[in-house]
Amino acid sequence: MSSTHATSATAQTLYREIPYIAFGILLNLVPAAVISALRLPVFVDASGTIVITLALGVRAGILTGVLSFLIGGITQNPVMPAFSGTQFAIAVYVHFMARRGWFRGVGRIIPTGVGLGILAAIVSAPVIVGLFGGLTGNGASLVVAFLLATGKSVMKSVDPGRPRGRALG
Repeated sequence: MSSTHATSATAQTLYREIPYIAFGILLNLVPAAVISALRLPVFVDASGTIVITLALGVRAGILTGVLSFLIGGITQNPVMPAFSGTQFAIAVYVHFMARRGWFRGVGRIIPTGVGLGILAAIVSAPVIVGLFGGLTGNGASLVVAFLLATGKSVMKSVDPGRPRGRALG
């Protein structure tokens, strides 16, 4: 098979994935807009990234997540592009866990979801602290503001290197 034919096949595959990636972007941005408007401290802005990664693979999942956050930075919140790396990490994690069968059965999906939440927090924490001083203007900033009001340092509250059994602060 010539490299031209392989490149053509890859391009055709990508073209077939574009409508699904667009749907995944909507799955990320629409719930994110609702949650942001309500100022809730939850994050459901990776639903599309997860669905598309499971359905089409890691490349489509990464494109879905990163493009969602770049578009969201223009249409919803200028802070979103700073978290494109989190979407990248989510797609890679979901792909890795799916390949090992961790999305089969509730007994496996729950710990996978917990792991995903921990990963997202670890990847996002340096961005939140480094670029925004701990406050990004979303619902989670209420939690950070509370920690600051109780005298906790922002770095201590988001430091992924703290011992596991230790409480925040």
